[in-house]
Amino acid sequence: MKNNDEIHRVIYDTSFKNTLKNIFHNPILGFLTIFLKLFVVVLILVETYFLNPLIENIINKNNDEIIKYLIILSAIFAANVVCSISAKFLSLKLELTLKNHLQFKLAEKLSLNNLESWNSISNETKISVYSNIINNIVIEYHLKIIDFIKSIAILIGAILTLGIILPIGLTYVIPIALIAIGLQFLAIPLMNKIGELSNNGNNKFYNSTLKSRENFLLLKRNGFETTYKNIFKKEQEEIQKINKKESKLISLVIFFAVGTANVGLSISVGLTFMLVVYFSYAQIAVIMSLISLMFMIFQNVIGFLEMLGSIIMSKSSFDEINTKLKYKNINYDNNLMFNKEIKIVNESLDEKPYITINKGNKVLVTGDNGSGKSTLAKFLSGNLKIDNIIIKIDNESIVNNDYYSLINNSYLVSNVHYFEKETILENLIFASEKKSSSIKKAYELVDLFNLSHLNLSSKYEEYINLLSEGEKQRIQIIRALLSNKEVIILDESLSNIDKLNRQIVLDYVLNTDRTIIIISHGLNPNSLLDKVVDVKKIHLLDNLKNKEVANEAI
Repeated sequence: MKNNDEIHRVIYDTSFKNTLKNIFHNPILGFLTIFLKLFVVVLILVETYFLNPLIENIINKNNDEIIKYLIILSAIFAANVVCSISAKFLSLKLELTLKNHLQFKLAEKLSLNNLESWNSISNETKISVYSNIINNIVIEYHLKIIDFIKSIAILIGAILTLGIILPIGLTYVIPIALIAIGLQFLAIPLMNKIGELSNNGNNKFYNSTLKSRENFLLLKRNGFETTYKNIFKKEQEEIQKINKKESKLISLVIFFAVGTANVGLSISVGLTFMLVVYFSYAQIAVIMSLISLMFMIFQNVIGFLEMLGSIIMSKSSFDEINTKLKYKNINYDNNLMFNKEIKIVNESLDEKPYITINKGNKVLVTGDNGSGKSTLAKFLSGNLKIDNIIIKIDNESIVNNDYYSLINNSYLVSNVHYFEKETILENLIFASEKKSSSIKKAYELVDLFNLSHLNLSSKYEEYINLLSEGEKQRIQIIRALLSNKEVIILDESLSNIDKLNRQIVLDYVLNTDRTIIIISHGLNPNSLLDKVVDVKKIHLLDNLKNKEVANEAI
């Protein structure tokens, strides 16, 4: 539960606290989407405005004026079609961009700030976070806010247009709109109440059926079967009461919805009757325009309030989570990296086998495929916990958040390549704290590792498909060397580098004053290595409960 709470907290911080910043993450796309949606509204209102004189000229048979207004309306209609299609396309593009942006931010925060929690939750929950939750946040909240802005514009524009066409229209349109708004606003708290009752009913049902089965067995064993049956019966009666109350509230909401529709229908019937009895053809044309605008207002008011309710409900649910959470910020300032040695001990075995790595050692970890070499790399870098396998720093066991000192002080270079959507140079100095001073060193290492043919200022899209696997591995190793990490772990990260360049990289890496751990199954021991250890020695995988994680790590 704690892990899910932390995930919800990160989701809240990532998405809801920075809504406008997320929408305008791509400012051009965000602005164009909103602008086109609003412009379509303006075109509809302008079209309504010009429709009235067209009808009037048709009645009066002014052919020149008819042609003029037909051309104007055709142009407006064509512009409306183009803008509507463009707005739809941009809206879909914005949805995709928002999802990608939020997924990246969420993954970054969860993997870096909540690594321990993230590793311990199920893959199903991770999939839910990356797909369902993100999808709901984008569609039910971020995009609804854009439609909410558009809805306000329609409402204001329609009322203003009514005032332009027929000023007297304002005297009855505003009261009608207020009645519709009032009816819908009365329905919103009812909808919230229905949701609350539904949750209460579900919780009651869960408590009285599934959870209570364990209590039932205990009570029955001790002769309290009748007591349990009475409690169960009482809980079932409470559930039935909740269901009845919920049913009544739903009926009330339907009444308000039908009532709102009937208000609009009554007005349209009344106006139609007045048309036939009291008005001329010219006046009928004006009033027909008014009716179409009024229906636009009614339809928009209902949509407007539905969106408002959706936004409020989705926001309030996360606000509730936020207020209830006791979120503990993890301290990343731990600096427990060893002064003398680090020891990995398997305490589940009687002989307690261990691996010792001294500060500044250059160590080669060997083992067959599937023996746990990459699992050890994740464990040493603080990315994985394994029961009964203990890390001791200068003979003191690491516990709880002290694992984050490993993350602070170690850099894991794996055979999976991670690149930011920036230039090659920006990727090289990505992990460096002093970026300006690292640029010179980056160019030196690029020359040394035979990568000088690369244009370091080229963009992600230009180079990502052109780099060979060996070049990608060398870039990753340079990035690690430019970081301030005390321990560098190379997990099969030399496998695709050709023999000549591999030797150049090894000669440089093994001559640094840092602690280097190389994980490989095909690398021959080098004279510069301090020791070679076999991962099978400590029986690592025997203690890993989550075999799925083990398979991913191997």
